[in-house]
Amino acid sequence: MNTNKNPDAVYFTTVKSAFETAEGKYTGSIVHKDSSDLDEVVSLICSTRPYIDEATVKMVIAALAAEIRREVGENFRYVTTGTSTAFAPAISGSVPAMDSALEAGVNDIYVNITTLDKLRKAIAALVPVRADEGPANVIVDKIEDVATGACGQISLGGDFVVTGYNISASHDGESLRLVDDEGVVLATATIKEEDGKGQRITAAFDGALEIEAGKYWLHLVSRGYSTPLEELVTYARRVVLA
Repeated sequence: MNTNKNPDAVYFTTVKSAFETAEGKYTGSIVHKDSSDLDEVVSLICSTRPYIDEATVKMVIAALAAEIRREVGENFRYVTTGTSTAFAPAISGSVPAMDSALEAGVNDIYVNITTLDKLRKAIAALVPVRADEGPANVIVDKIEDVATGACGQISLGGDFVVTGYNISASHDGESLRLVDDEGVVLATATIKEEDGKGQRITAAFDGALEIEAGKYWLHLVSRGYSTPLEELVTYARRVVLA
């Protein structure tokens, strides 16, 4: 079975830069160990704070988000959370001279989200480890609906992409499956393409399937792209079927 050499390590890999100004260069990319949605974050908060329930936490988060939206979007104020992030109205694009007029469609107002010093220092203190050093790791990073670009979402009949490190769904016994909360396999995806690097899989579920929209699990059953003789291991990620 593939296991991390150090489960607490922050792993990274190098990927070819997509920026035109950095053509031919590679940049470091953190390999995410997992993903979390609002329900999981709220559950984690409540697990260590028995004096508060999930409904209250969600109410507080919704109220905070509404106030930030009002302060930034209506009052055009800089809003800081005090510990992690800050929000402020900003203008996109650039102009050729100091007295140039702003151009609609180029210099639009948007929300600029920045990390605060406390969070930056905590992240900067981490020392990443190359993902290709030591035992092979299989890590599912992100699931994205191709048509909408929505992360953590897929649709029947439409292509979706699974990205990560050392991932494969085409070796003997491997698959991508849609599974409900009881562990019942509802559908097996058709694998359309793999990038030949173990970083990207394109797949789709049959659009004729009768499965209700909602939250499910996407199971990648994989041996690992670079380790085709290893045991099959199931990697589960929460997805929304839209």
